[in-house]
Amino acid sequence: MALKDNETFESSGEDSGTEWPIAIDVPVVLPEGHYVAIGVGSSNVYEYKGKKKLAVYFKIQEGPGEVDAESSCGITRDNPDYKAEWGEVLKVHYTVETGGGRTGSAGATTQYHRAWVLANGKQPARRDRLSPEVFKDKYFVVKLRTVVTDSDKEPLEEINQYSVVGKLVSFLPDYDVAKECGEIPY
Repeated sequence: MALKDNETFESSGEDSGTEWPIAIDVPVVLPEGHYVAIGVGSSNVYEYKGKKKLAVYFKIQEGPGEVDAESSCGITRDNPDYKAEWGEVLKVHYTVETGGGRTGSAGATTQYHRAWVLANGKQPARRDRLSPEVFKDKYFVVKLRTVVTDSDKEPLEEINQYSVVGKLVSFLPDYDVAKECGEIPY
C-alpha cells in the first residue's frame, strides 16, 4: 500500500504476533594493533559459503600496544590509561576443511592448524583431533584488524565496520596480568 502525499507511517503499537529479529552480536571497533587476550570459547563447526568454519572467541585483557618479547605482558601499551576495550570479546573465524571431502580437517598450512600448534606448544600426532579447547583459559598476543568489506567484498559503511582477531601472534605461558601488567578494571 502506497502512502498519499499528506500521510505518514505510524505503528499501531501492536506486535500482531510477529517475531522480530533480536540483536545478539553487537559489533565493536577497537584500534588496530596488538592486544593481550584470553581464549574463552568456540563455536561448533558450521558451514559458510560451502566451507566448514569454526569461530574461536578471545576476551581482550590488555592493549593496544607493540609486541614486547622481553616482557611477560607480551606488549608495551601505546597508552597506559586507555582501557575502554578491556573485557570485549572478539572472534576469529577459521576454515577447518582442506578439501577432498574430509569434514573438519585442518592441514598443516591452514591458519587454524598454525594457531592450534602455537596454543598447544607442539605439533599434533598424525590424525589427532585439533580441539578448540586448547585455546581456552590461555593468554595470547593477538593482532586485531577492522573488517571494512562485507562477504561479497563490498565496502561497509563506517558504522557497520567491526574488529576481529586477525591472527594469534604469540602464546604467553607465563602471563600474569595482576602482577606484571596492573589490575584489570572489571
